[in-house]
Amino acid sequence: MSGGIGGAIKLWDVATHEEIATFTGHEASLTGLAFSPDAAILASGGRDGAIKLWEVATRQEIATLAGHTADVNSLAFSPNGSVLASGSDDGAKMWSVETGREIAALAGHEGGVNAVAFSPDGRSLATGGADHTVVLWDVATARETAALTAHGGPVIMVAFDPNGGALVSGRSARGGSEADLTEDAIRVWDVAARRQTASFGPASSAVRWLTFSPDGQTLVAADWSRAGQIVVWDIASGSRVATLTGYVDKVWSPVFSPDGSILGTGGADEVTLWDAITWRPTAILPGVGRYPTFSPDGATLATLVDQDIALWDVASARRVATLAAPDGARALTFSPDGTMLAGGGSDYAVRLWDVPMALNAARTHGPDVRVWVEMAALTGHDGIIPTLAFSPDGALLASGSRDATVKLWDIATGGEVASLQYDGRAYAVDFRPDGRTVAVDGLGSSARLWDVASGQQIATFGEHWDFHYTLDFSPDGYLLATGSDGVYLWGVTDSQIGPTAVDARGRAGATWARVKRDAMTPSKTAFLPNYPNPFNPETWIPFDLRSPPPSR
Repeated sequence: MSGGIGGAIKLWDVATHEEIATFTGHEASLTGLAFSPDAAILASGGRDGAIKLWEVATRQEIATLAGHTADVNSLAFSPNGSVLASGSDDGAKMWSVETGREIAALAGHEGGVNAVAFSPDGRSLATGGADHTVVLWDVATARETAALTAHGGPVIMVAFDPNGGALVSGRSARGGSEADLTEDAIRVWDVAARRQTASFGPASSAVRWLTFSPDGQTLVAADWSRAGQIVVWDIASGSRVATLTGYVDKVWSPVFSPDGSILGTGGADEVTLWDAITWRPTAILPGVGRYPTFSPDGATLATLVDQDIALWDVASARRVATLAAPDGARALTFSPDGTMLAGGGSDYAVRLWDVPMALNAARTHGPDVRVWVEMAALTGHDGIIPTLAFSPDGALLASGSRDATVKLWDIATGGEVASLQYDGRAYAVDFRPDGRTVAVDGLGSSARLWDVASGQQIATFGEHWDFHYTLDFSPDGYLLATGSDGVYLWGVTDSQIGPTAVDARGRAGATWARVKRDAMTPSKTAFLPNYPNPFNPETWIPFDLRSPPPSR
């Protein structure tokens, strides 16, 4: 089922992936859809303020529910299918499905209602509002029974657990103050006690950089919605390990040392080295900033300084060499054997520098003298090159460009092996650890996977029309992280189906909290990320239910 611009609703056969029906009747774009519990009736709401009921079997409209005068944001049927709840920019209502008449207008929010959900027994209704509040209602009397307040932004999702004892709510990253953006986005409530029992996940809205730790247990994300903030996530629990602050400007290119003991982060005028156990800074490299990258042995750190490249001895935090680089150099990365450093830039070329030669020259001339050790310039792009990645064996180099291509280069010959056509600016590229697959993400298109040997595209996922600047494979190659208005984790398999988002229905979800791998039986009950995203007025929240141990 899908609804779109222009008021058309399409039904799809899940097994065959074929369109089976189209419903039309709304005069504006659709903003809410819901099936009745028996799937016999489909309810739709739109920006025209109208709610329509459709008989699925005959594909006929059976009622129009008139009463809202603004966008209908969310719809939900009661468990027995007799009542329909609607949330709109002008408030919430309950309707009789049989008669199509309004039962009650729920006046409890100061502003619009973004989300509605019935309890499993149908006795209670939860509504989430633009006033940052969750309100509970007695369905029989249409009276407010509780108002749950704690969110610092508009509430855009609500859902009960299967036994009705817990309620989860989530807020948007928009509509609150800058300080509010540091609060947990998801909250869990004890319905009977009317109190919060748990919370997790910040309302990230501009994740520009992310990286896995070498052991795959930690993910670090730099969020540009809050200058200078770096969030450290534990993958297994989905919880925040630490929030690193101290930069007054945006953070660039967080990167782990190969042994995982150090995290390097770039700023406008310095690079900070953090102890990856205590998450405290251990050294600050002044006068340098963007694109820090460790050598494979962890002994050397490369970063941009002005328009040159500085090599640093990690143990002493001292500069050991300065490489002359063209204006606009960026996206630095070492080859797997540490002998080459690659950089892309504004001159549309990929450049390779000889690291041992640079270190030898610096021993003679001093670490602050610019040395010319360029080995090759790989040309062929027609745009700035913001991202580079070596294949695990070092034989290939992938470069992504604003010219909407990703090129694969043979390091031995310097020749172009393949040019992979992308549909937008390529801002992030990475090889899967087995070297057989390359991933790309960027502006104005979906994330893509290509087979390296054949150059054939094998998967498309995470459709968007936004800036996506970053992605990274986990060390085992079975998770792919992408970032934009949150951190997204994707399960990557060796099948031809391609990546699936790691939530209950295989859809994209911002994994600010729980992380779930496909085909795993959950060991405990857990709420999973909402879909389609935390800023959409219509959303759902999947959950895992613990499987009881087998009887003996």
